[in-house]
Amino acid sequence: MVSYYRKNKAVLEIKFRMWINRLKNPMKSKFSLTDSQLHDCILEAKKRFQNSLEHLPDIGGSDNPMIEEFVFYSWWVVIYKCLTRYSLDSNEIGKFLYENSVSYFKSLSKEEIDRTREKWFTEGKEQFRICSDSKNYYPENWKYDFVEGNGRDFDFGVNFTECAIKKYFVFQGVGELLKYVCAMDYAWSDVFGMGVSRPKSIINGDNKCVLRWKKR
Repeated sequence: MVSYYRKNKAVLEIKFRMWINRLKNPMKSKFSLTDSQLHDCILEAKKRFQNSLEHLPDIGGSDNPMIEEFVFYSWWVVIYKCLTRYSLDSNEIGKFLYENSVSYFKSLSKEEIDRTREKWFTEGKEQFRICSDSKNYYPENWKYDFVEGNGRDFDFGVNFTECAIKKYFVFQGVGELLKYVCAMDYAWSDVFGMGVSRPKSIINGDNKCVLRWKKR
């Protein structure tokens, strides 16, 4: 197990447990699961989560401004694999994960949302600058160039040429979920007031993802 996941294992377990408990009723209702199926699905999810911690790649740990985002989307893989065993439609599962993730973030307190936004445009911005691919590159991580903003059009930006989430999802055989992950860029921005724009995207066939953030 990579040191970051080992050091934060207890906290990650609590967060995952809270998230999976939040999904129980919506999951049962959306996919018409029986009580037995739901119980088995949750039990399997918890086992898959523990196993995933052992195999998540090293992408720089706490020095990576997107480590929490990466961990969160690894949970999507866990739930997706549990639900596909019931021969459910992959797009329906993807939409479910997207919609409930948006709902989860919207449920956060104003204080937590404000704190997350401030951190993104201060610590996060500086971490992006420091960890650009010219300095610290982990093979399974994102690869990108940092772009300083002018404060008028955008505060800072990143040009991604490789995506850690895409690498992990493809490796796990769930590449079909990526379009829902990419849609979260805008949902995340709306909730946290990050003013994102993404004129180019790898998922749409471009050679890089161009993201710009403007604090609202």
